[in-house]
Amino acid sequence: MNNGKYSQEIQDRICDLIIEDTYTIREICRIVEISEVTYYGWLKQGIKFFNAIKDAKQEARDQLAALAKNSLRKLIEGSEVVETKEKLRFNTETKQYYTSEKEQTTKTFRPDTTAVIFALTNVDSENFKNRQQQSVEVTNKDALSFEDIEGAMEGLDNEAIKALIQTAAKIKKIAKK
Repeated sequence: MNNGKYSQEIQDRICDLIIEDTYTIREICRIVEISEVTYYGWLKQGIKFFNAIKDAKQEARDQLAALAKNSLRKLIEGSEVVETKEKLRFNTETKQYYTSEKEQTTKTFRPDTTAVIFALTNVDSENFKNRQQQSVEVTNKDALSFEDIEGAMEGLDNEAIKALIQTAAKIKKIAKK
């Protein structure tokens, strides 16, 4: 254990691990041999340490955003990948393996429609709207009053009232979704 002694070297190592973005704070503390209590104590007490950690977290977010943008671009554009397979043979005289054949295959990945829609709805939302996200807004001027409903129901027979109740139940189910 490091006994909680702060050093620039430990700070740099912690920041590097945060930027890698593969470890939890608990794992980072174990790697650099400090307790979590020490880590959070340094965060509270040391403005230099606090700012270094804050900058490292921002760097990790920036790297993730860049990776996401590049991945989205590949999905939008489509891509080709050349795959190479080598066949190995064993030479009984030299007792070593050697490459006997190389086979190359080109795989084509077409643009992903979902990625294209995602990009268009987020980059140019004025012209490209995701129809699934649109909703209907009902205002008071569109609503019926109790008196309107009561007046419309006055002339209905029992069968029509039953049909109306069934329709209302269906509407209620749809509204819950």
